[in-house]
Amino acid sequence: MATGIEEHNNYAVDFIEATRQIKAKLPYAKVSGGVSNISFFFPRPERGARSHGTPRFLYRAIQAGLGYGHRERRAIGDL
Repeated sequence: MATGIEEHNNYAVDFIEATRQIKAKLPYAKVSGGVSNISFFFPRPERGARSHGTPRFLYRAIQAGLGYGHRERRAIGDL
C-alpha cells in the first residue's frame, strides 16, 4: 500500500520487516505503530477499501511482533 509517492511504495512492508527484525534481536522489546496510517491513501468516501486494508496490515504486523497498534477508529471502521 502506498500514498502514490514512489518512495512510499514499501512503507507497509518495511514496517513489518523492521518489526520482525526488532523482535528477533530484542525479543523483550515492545513495538508499536500507527496502523490506521496504512489506509490514508484511500479517499475518505472509499470506506470499503480503507476498512479492509488496515485489518490485513494489522494482522501481518502482529504476526511479525507488533505489540501495540493505535488507530483512528473513524478512519477504518470495525476490526
